Amino acid sequence: MIKKIFFVFYLFILVSCASINNSSLIEYSGKLLIDQNGKEQFSFNIHVAINRNTSIIQIKKPLFGNVLKIIAAKDKDLTFIQSENGQSYAVPDYVNTNFKYWLDRCLLEKVYEADNPEDAFYFSCYKEKNRTNFLIAYEEYELKGFIVSK
Repeated sequence: MIKKIFFVFYLFILVSCASINNSSLIEYSGKLLIDQNGKEQFSFNIHVAINRNTSIIQIKKPLFGNVLKIIAAKDKDLTFIQSENGQSYAVPDYVNTNFKYWLDRCLLEKVYEADNPEDAFYFSCYKEKNRTNFLIAYEEYELKGFIVSK
């Protein structure tokens, strides 16, 4: 279960929807709610730092600190840095392959949606002023949340 939760966190990175500035760092913060079949819900804070070639997403739990840090660099595989108690997990190739494209689409477009019925994967994001809302569904997990530019 923990492995799937961390995979879902990985998918959340895809929704770091905001505008890109070629030379400076842009930062966002927000909230993330993970729902597992309506049975369990987990709430997290999220911090996203973006520049042209690299995005860093930190997922934090109040009172626990950093849970997961994800680094997405242009033309490289994703890097995951987990808390001391975190478990390792595998990321499907299609996510690693398409991640930068999904992130760019979300950053550049007002509305973005990706759907892969074969893998039970759905992703969407849309902007309202400086707030970006997102929804990611994968297998029995659903991630909802938002980020706001600082």
